[in-house]
Amino acid sequence: MTKEVGTLEELNVKPGDVVEFVEGYNGMYPQYKGKRMVGHSDGGVSFDNGNGFCGDAYHKFRIVSRASDRPEPKVETVTLYGSPSKHIQWCLEQCDLDTHRITFNLIDGEPDCTSIKMEKL
Repeated sequence: MTKEVGTLEELNVKPGDVVEFVEGYNGMYPQYKGKRMVGHSDGGVSFDNGNGFCGDAYHKFRIVSRASDRPEPKVETVTLYGSPSKHIQWCLEQCDLDTHRITFNLIDGEPDCTSIKMEKL
């Protein structure tokens, strides 16, 4: 983490960069001191919960991490085979009794629920 302190513009904060609120103009917003926020495309920042915060030219921040410094996520595809019935059993290898295939991605080892797809064989 850099010790450089400045406005969002001075620090050239980009979408995805993580910053820490250092101080507000004339002591404004002391409750945010030390809070981490994420840069977004409109030039402002937001808290983890998505609530926005104005990053005008008077508030001071410190860079915690740059989006460009983070490694690309590891994406793996998982394929399961089986037959939907009251005795559901899914396997990693296909056999003659299988009637369906389920595929989904793991992103850094975590299931990506938006990628789940079921197909009839």
